[in-house]
Amino acid sequence: DKYTIEIGFYEPISDDAVEAVAERLENYLHAYLDENVEFSSNRTRTKKPVVQMMQEMDVIVERGLGEYRNRLGKSFPGFSQLVEDQLRGMNDTRLSAARFNIKRKEDDTERNRRITFARQGLTSLKELVDSEVRMHLARESMVLRDRAVFTDQSTERTMNTLAVNLGYGGIYNSGTTDDLSYGQAAFAGLSFPLGRRAFASRFMSNSSLSAGVFLQNTVDENDLEVTGPLVGRPLYLAYGYRLFHMVRLNAGYTLLQKESPQPDGGTSTTIYGSPFIGVSLELNLWLGFGK
Repeated sequence: DKYTIEIGFYEPISDDAVEAVAERLENYLHAYLDENVEFSSNRTRTKKPVVQMMQEMDVIVERGLGEYRNRLGKSFPGFSQLVEDQLRGMNDTRLSAARFNIKRKEDDTERNRRITFARQGLTSLKELVDSEVRMHLARESMVLRDRAVFTDQSTERTMNTLAVNLGYGGIYNSGTTDDLSYGQAAFAGLSFPLGRRAFASRFMSNSSLSAGVFLQNTVDENDLEVTGPLVGRPLYLAYGYRLFHMVRLNAGYTLLQKESPQPDGGTSTTIYGSPFIGVSLELNLWLGFGK
């Protein structure tokens, strides 16, 4: 396939430049908080849900640092639970005289005292936000100085492999754990992975679907030969999960066929399905021409 590749070139910045970035972010965040936290004579509240405010504050920092990176390549993790708790504490909080911890002045009115108390909480929140921003910028910071873009670059196709499934399994005939009847034989087939390790979760990359044929016929609980349609051997379709590097546990269904004798001396053909389990080795065979 063809890909567009973008390479950014970064260089370290001075402490003064870091300080300027921090101050700019703090001004943005302070303005945001001033806009979205309002006071009245007896309560404070946020104009937006606290979860939304936390998300929007994170976006302000992420966009403000769009052209900056740190040496460790760590992006801003978002504001902490402490910031969220303080925001929730300010949301629709009733102000009562019992909560005041500021010194009362003789000429202060009750309303002014309450608003002053509420603004102290907002100031404390701003200081916490500032400290978390500066904590992130304390790592060695770098700024984007140049960018190179390579469009529609052709790439070499990856190696093609064919996954061959070789194993041994048991096919259920009848009965329970006390009188279980089953047939057993080796099987072979092809596996098709449900995900690539680089792009899928561990569970999906370890999972596969396989289809194939048992290499021998088996017998049922009445000692009648059990074969399969089309090729004269039991056919199977199974889900497999990789336990180790090459070992897979398989569970699926088989398509079977058997000839049953009839009272008139003839036979009747029955095609049916039955579950099976097995263990297999998955071998990746490379397919290529001249490479």
